[in-house]
Amino acid sequence: MIYQNMIFGINPYVVLINKNTSYPVHAHCELELIYCLRGIIIASVDGTVYEIKEGEAMCIGGMAHHGYGESPLETDQMVVEFGPMFIGEEYRYITDTPFSAVVFRNTPENADILSSLQTVYKSKKDGGEFSSLIIKGELYRLFALILQSIQESSSSGVFHSPPPGNRELISKIDNALTLVQHKYTEPLTVIDAAKACGYGVSVFCNTFKRATGISFHQYLNSKRVETAKYMLLKKDAAVDFVASSVGFTDSKSFCRSFKRFVGVTPTEYRRLYSRAGS
Repeated sequence: MIYQNMIFGINPYVVLINKNTSYPVHAHCELELIYCLRGIIIASVDGTVYEIKEGEAMCIGGMAHHGYGESPLETDQMVVEFGPMFIGEEYRYITDTPFSAVVFRNTPENADILSSLQTVYKSKKDGGEFSSLIIKGELYRLFALILQSIQESSSSGVFHSPPPGNRELISKIDNALTLVQHKYTEPLTVIDAAKACGYGVSVFCNTFKRATGISFHQYLNSKRVETAKYMLLKKDAAVDFVASSVGFTDSKSFCRSFKRFVGVTPTEYRRLYSRAGS
């Protein structure tokens, strides 16, 4: 299981339009909205499998363990992530009422949420001078609408609470996750991570794998690869430049790790998705 670190920076949110691809189970503190533009999205959240059809959406709660399977149909989707670094102190409303997943079917009760997602999609796709302002405004609106849906427990959503054990385990390795968040471009070692958590290496490795399902080294590389995906879509940069920018010592190890996590090489990924993600 991959723990994806907090989004931060000038725009502490992500809006990505791409083709559906399988992705291993992972977790992050941000909310994740997945909006099906065409086809069917197969999502697994805390062990429950959902089918999200064209025109439908799902909101995945912070720290919910989720991943995506291969769709039986050719599928286009929009992925939106935002969390406390974007919302600010009002994000406490989510942490006070944690949830795993809410599904928004194409029904009148969900018209406002789906319409807002459609606005985000059009603004992202079309661009324009004020598109970023429109997107930011809609993300705040979506946050409020999602809170209302959760609090009202309306029939429009399928609501699931997260297993409490996941959060307790993650808290034990939080310092290591924070270390990776800020220093993943540097040559971090498992010794550095264990020291940050106050554990010996053996205890740390065992705790980390129980919490995430993968080793610290695999997690570190997954963070680097996830960052590289956005660089490949947004920047016309050479692969070796992207590799060094995210912390890999050489392009060969970068390409090997990238294909293991994503299923295609960096060059193939750029060719497949750069137009959709631009």
